[in-house]
Amino acid sequence: RDVGINDSGYFYSSFCNILRAAELLGRKEVFTDPESRQLFERIIGEITPDGAGVPYGASGGYHGQAGACIFALELAARYTEDGRYRWVAHRIMNFGRQRGFSQGHHHLQAVSHEFIALASLVCDDSVTPVEPDGGSQLLWRKEIKRLTDQRAREMFPDAGGVDCNMYTTQQNMPNKLVLRSGWNPGDLYMFVECYARHDPLNPTAIIALERHSASFAEMTPEKFVSRENAVAIQDVSGDGHYLGKQPFTGNRALPLGWDEMEVNVPVFSDHRLATHARIDANEYMGYEARQQREFLFVKNRFVMIRDETTFDDHFQAAVGPVWNTQCIGTPRGKNWLNTWFRGHFFQGVQLYESPSWDLLIYYSPHPDAEVVVSEAPIDTPFKTQLVSTQYRWQGEVRPGKRLQFVTLLLPHPPTQNATPLAKKIRVLIDRPGCAAMEFSDAHRCEFAMLNAEGELMEFDLSSGRRVVTDAQAIYLDHHTTAEDRCLVRQATQLEIDGVVRFCGEQRQDWESP
Repeated sequence: RDVGINDSGYFYSSFCNILRAAELLGRKEVFTDPESRQLFERIIGEITPDGAGVPYGASGGYHGQAGACIFALELAARYTEDGRYRWVAHRIMNFGRQRGFSQGHHHLQAVSHEFIALASLVCDDSVTPVEPDGGSQLLWRKEIKRLTDQRAREMFPDAGGVDCNMYTTQQNMPNKLVLRSGWNPGDLYMFVECYARHDPLNPTAIIALERHSASFAEMTPEKFVSRENAVAIQDVSGDGHYLGKQPFTGNRALPLGWDEMEVNVPVFSDHRLATHARIDANEYMGYEARQQREFLFVKNRFVMIRDETTFDDHFQAAVGPVWNTQCIGTPRGKNWLNTWFRGHFFQGVQLYESPSWDLLIYYSPHPDAEVVVSEAPIDTPFKTQLVSTQYRWQGEVRPGKRLQFVTLLLPHPPTQNATPLAKKIRVLIDRPGCAAMEFSDAHRCEFAMLNAEGELMEFDLSSGRRVVTDAQAIYLDHHTTAEDRCLVRQATQLEIDGVVRFCGEQRQDWESP
């Protein structure tokens, strides 16, 4: 009950073959079986509030799978009578019609049109569209293993072969994090990779970040392994163990189907104001290292990210979070840059324009780190429209060494100079396991903290307020002309200006108003 391909290109090629056959043969269970329905739920998760199809792995570019998504969802709605599928199919179609389904002709757009034509033949207009739940989600999928030729022959002696030697097991694994503010056009949306088997083997990577139909992140249409929008590790000295080997000769790139990296999502909690989540990865990117990426996704405002890398090896390393973009504004700071996308390209053809909207990427200042801009994304073998940036630290790592990077991603209207915006950000604490920032001006102060161990912390904010809490995560929005908004995650106390706002004997969540 799954399709063993972790991308938005070949997945739909295989999946739609199955769906067409099921429709022709009358196999309704392909659409109604509870496990089969999880595939349609995944499609819903991958669609932005504005209706765009997010590309990742081997893909046909931005919104390149639109027709296949519409076809799959209309068929599912027909046999399950679930109006959510039709609602999302309509949103996808509306996005394409408004944006032109590409500014020029491309063969993948023709394929998309074929699926839309098929959808017109199979859709059931008696099913009333129903808006899906607008909360964040953790999506799951079955494990994919790549077999050796010998193992494939042993398991399937009567078959001519196994496609790409890939085999799907019954082990469920974290697939993607969907961080969603809602389904209103323009809502902030983030899509994060969790899957640690089938390429692109890039868990913790931010696949997409969107607001007002503007994209701030996009993966290269890569068939193989990619290192994008996540913490990248480079062994500068060549002394580290790689893939369990030392010394390691050759290019330090993960082999296809490498299955030694394990990923789990120990924290996922969705609330009205924000979503709090964390992804943990072992044997991260082939190194003897453990990676934590923790998110505080403040809905329709910003995203705070705490990256912590713990090393179990000794070598000279260059480490830091990567962010791919298209355009970088000037001036830029020592620890921040303002970015935007001008359009969506595939194989040199611009498929869609991107509306004007900017993303400020602000890193908590590190004395030994600097922003490095490269001409091309890491490990990408062909030319793209993307420029790779990294907040890079270089030095010696040893077993037990903990490196932390804290990032604030702030979408905002276009500006000629983002310096005044960057000056509104203040880092209150940044040490392994804990990070706190505030974003403030004369009328509003927003405070965000990620505190993995739940230590009791005290902060004096720029607004004059004093906050005392042991929350593992908190978002506080203080506005001079409105009531405070606050989300406290897994805390026993919250005190603001000496007034106890929340307390309990056991850790719990609290949100107000």
